[in-house]
Amino acid sequence: GIVTNTTPMAAYRGIGRLEANYILERLIDQAAHELGLDAVEIRRMNLLRAEDLPWQTPGGALITSGEFLDNLDTALAAAGWGDINKRRNQAMDHGRLYGVGLAMYAENDGSTPTEFAEVAVSGDGRITAMVGTQDFGMGHSTMYSQILSEKLGVNMEEIDVVFGDTDKVKRGAGSHGSRSARMGGTAAVMSADKVILQARVEAAEILETAVADIEFADGHFTVAGTDRTVTLYQVAASIESSGKHLAEEADFNAGPEVISNGVHICELTIEPSDGTIHLEDYCVVADVGTIVNPIIVHGQLHGGVTQGIGQALLEDVAYDPENGQTLTGSFLDYCLPRADDLPNFNISFNEVAETDNLIGAKGAGESATSGAPAAVMNAVADALRHAGAEPVDMPATSEKIWRTLREAGVG
Repeated sequence: GIVTNTTPMAAYRGIGRLEANYILERLIDQAAHELGLDAVEIRRMNLLRAEDLPWQTPGGALITSGEFLDNLDTALAAAGWGDINKRRNQAMDHGRLYGVGLAMYAENDGSTPTEFAEVAVSGDGRITAMVGTQDFGMGHSTMYSQILSEKLGVNMEEIDVVFGDTDKVKRGAGSHGSRSARMGGTAAVMSADKVILQARVEAAEILETAVADIEFADGHFTVAGTDRTVTLYQVAASIESSGKHLAEEADFNAGPEVISNGVHICELTIEPSDGTIHLEDYCVVADVGTIVNPIIVHGQLHGGVTQGIGQALLEDVAYDPENGQTLTGSFLDYCLPRADDLPNFNISFNEVAETDNLIGAKGAGESATSGAPAAVMNAVADALRHAGAEPVDMPATSEKIWRTLREAGVG
């Protein structure tokens, strides 16, 4: 056997998926170059069409939805792909090399195929959602509150979301694999639907009518065709008066993992004198299914792209070759991207709803990381190729760029 203390890979955003996508997209670009094909056209020729779906990959993954050609065309338009040569010439006029990189990705989401939620309504005007996922900075409290606010017709401020409390949350699989909106959100909707069914029976008793005559909308139960109504909270209070509670739970058991997908286009320039890379523009078109909160999803994609840029250009774990001691054990030595390393992100969405869940969601949190390294490194390779230099491996540090340019006699 082999014993090592230099870990080849550890859990990080998009673990394993971005490395696989990086290899695939770099190979596609290299194939296009060697075959004399355009990088866009070689992808266009091989993309799945709507009539191809559902499509099972050779590895066994099932792709059930996606508008891949539309994503590509939207990204090309947003990036001004037709003006690339003009921008390349402008960069050359300023003494810089110019590169543009295109990468597409398809990422499996969901991981553990079951999730739990319980929704309780109290007569004092509060709703509590107890969910099996965990919010550690992703904005899940807002997401769940939005979902239940719309479903139950109440204000978001009236909803409390409980995570990670084993006294209150009976079970759950946690947050990983970009699963929380699809898995946890659907479990919350299922629980809320059961709450409405239970409450409708009580509302019929209160309003002295048949259950079939009760309609529910905007937090009120109403006798159809009349103005006789009772609120959700009044129904909860009535149930509590008999010693019971208005609460229901549900487990969402999903089928195969779903596939989020998208397109990244990175534009950059390089200073030949020292190998410094300047990211000039970055466009993303993402299909994450139905979006609950656009601001949160934008933030997730900003963070995901940033982490992918870090892996492509900056981040590297170094070890002492004599004893294996980690030399990059703190942020003094391990380089992360900062705000001034980044361009403005041009992010848009193509919301193709996934039909396996009540939200219509696919994964979002890790997807941008899967596309970024390939797009950035394809752009680096494009710039170096036009200068007659050989490509470099990740991370494309300024030193690596400088050395390969010197070997090509540039700078």
